[in-house]
Amino acid sequence: MENVSKVPVSENLSDLIAFVQRNQTKFKVLISPTRCVAEGMQYELSYAIRYLQSRMRAALFFFINGSYWLESNFWRAKSLLASGGRVDPHVENILKDILVVITDVHRRFGVFDELFHHLKKVMPYSLSNSDAAGIISIFYREFEVLTANLKIDSRCVAKPFGLLNRCDYPPQDYAYLAPLFELQRYAQRHFKDFLTGFYLHGSLATMDYIPQWSDLDTLMIVSKQTIDNPQDLHELRKRAIRSHIYLYNIDPYQLHGHLLISEFDLAYYPQTFFPSVLLSYAKSFFRDVQAIEYSIRDSQGESVATFWSDAVYYFYHQAIKYKKSGRGLVWNREKKLFVHRLLTFPLFYLQTKGLHVYKRDSFDQAAADFGAEDWQIIKEATGFMNLWNSPAQGGLRLKSAEPLNSVIYLLLLNVYHDIRYLFVDKGFKAFRKQYARWLESALKLCSIGWNNVIANIGPSAKDLP
Repeated sequence: MENVSKVPVSENLSDLIAFVQRNQTKFKVLISPTRCVAEGMQYELSYAIRYLQSRMRAALFFFINGSYWLESNFWRAKSLLASGGRVDPHVENILKDILVVITDVHRRFGVFDELFHHLKKVMPYSLSNSDAAGIISIFYREFEVLTANLKIDSRCVAKPFGLLNRCDYPPQDYAYLAPLFELQRYAQRHFKDFLTGFYLHGSLATMDYIPQWSDLDTLMIVSKQTIDNPQDLHELRKRAIRSHIYLYNIDPYQLHGHLLISEFDLAYYPQTFFPSVLLSYAKSFFRDVQAIEYSIRDSQGESVATFWSDAVYYFYHQAIKYKKSGRGLVWNREKKLFVHRLLTFPLFYLQTKGLHVYKRDSFDQAAADFGAEDWQIIKEATGFMNLWNSPAQGGLRLKSAEPLNSVIYLLLLNVYHDIRYLFVDKGFKAFRKQYARWLESALKLCSIGWNNVIANIGPSAKDLP
């Protein structure tokens, strides 16, 4: 295969832009399926179903969590106050892309009939949250029928490590961890009727957390019954957004809400959604810890697309912005996201090779494919995280999610920390000094990693779908 990705890491803006454009064109079948469908590409139905499943899961994620938290500064107020009952812009944009694909799939294969006609009916108008819930519900009903006879790789059963228990944690951390156990009590009262499972994963589950740095990682499995009932799905959304208070009380630089999948996804499951190995490290928020049955399908193409979007494109996009403006990252959430993307680079890289491992095990396994000098940036980011000592606790804090408008509270909490730590946060002041060098090192690492990935795709990327 022609190696189109290689580009010298340089100060030349045009080289960076050309790198992105060449690869987005060459590998569009993997990273831009909507574009391929719109251009009339021939494809199998299973290719479209896999793509639609991934995009609808993204729509479900943003719908349940809201998207107010995506903004890194005061502009989040604009998106919050302007939305009202209207669906979040991220959800609306995903659904518009889905309409393009559904229209073509319906024309070619005669499937997704109900969803096609419903989207054509509602999409010309401004969508409400109720509209979005209805679209999600229709999709998964038809998705379940279509995937019943599609090929899967293996059937599996996993059981989480056990029940989340306060007594397992050191007493000296109880004050820091209080929001975690407040979330557990909230979940048992307010989530039980809507989810088939709710789990803690990541460093707080495996107890190798770093106070003031580690975030509160959760996984929801939204039940079929909830998705079948748009009113229930809308109610879950309201309760999930209220619960973000606990996430922010652990980490005011929260990078995401609740990770989630639908119960429908388990019968046709891509490892890119949530690597199944993580379930063995997870702890259940609910007392009745249930085994999880799932059927794994091929997701190689999606793992390549994820590596591109969450690693390679992310860093090249940051470099392009930096070269254009000459200004580094300003807001602390942006800075933490940059470090987070460095720390997840090994994980996403290994997934392109079909290796799904726990995050802390990914560093040594991925390092073998890179030179010691190139890998140094990952070691520095790990050191930055391990030595983190931010005064994140204190100030605004609410113990309960129930007594007030939680979205307004979360907005105030975000802005409060933006102001409080913009100039005084010593950890991110140190980051500012390193940013240009780290960004240059990240570009080199991405160039090497992407070349390794596309070399393993084979003679034609179109073989994958």
